[in-house]
Amino acid sequence: MTLAAYAEQNRASDIADAAYAEIIKATPRNRTAYTGRVRLAEASGRTADAQKLTAEIVKLWPADAAARNEDAYLQLLLGASDGAAEAAERQAQVLVAQEPWNWSARATLGLARLRLSKKPEALKAFRDIRATGSEPPGALAVRAAILAVNGYEEGARGDARNLGAEHLLPEERALITPLLADQK
Repeated sequence: MTLAAYAEQNRASDIADAAYAEIIKATPRNRTAYTGRVRLAEASGRTADAQKLTAEIVKLWPADAAARNEDAYLQLLLGASDGAAEAAERQAQVLVAQEPWNWSARATLGLARLRLSKKPEALKAFRDIRATGSEPPGALAVRAAILAVNGYEEGARGDARNLGAEHLLPEERALITPLLADQK
């Protein structure tokens, strides 16, 4: 674990990932190692790898709402089927009801509705919540895309502009790329 943490801190991602993988082989229920591998996959833009890891986490810890939400969100980014999008929507609705200030849950809810072509309902996922600057960048990218498809171009471009330098997964970046390209 020390090697993995040290390698991760020093941007030696391959070594950190290999160390976390060895920890998982030795102790298959080591949550810290799984979380480290997800973090590394997301940091390097490997969304599919991150999603496979979150799916493993959900299998091991099915009661973990945050893990289920992260898995659903990543599936949606990767183009989940309508059935998976509907399941993600239902699950995210419950989580938003329990945790109204949870931006990650709102992003999953909004993205699920966007994937299901429920544009006005997607917008409602971000109603009654204000950005404070501490939101996950991916959630703001989702909100920007939802604002844009609902005709709120100025707000969408503002969110996209604010995210310009933030680390986003490739699929999150794709959501805001049209908003950045349209700027003069």
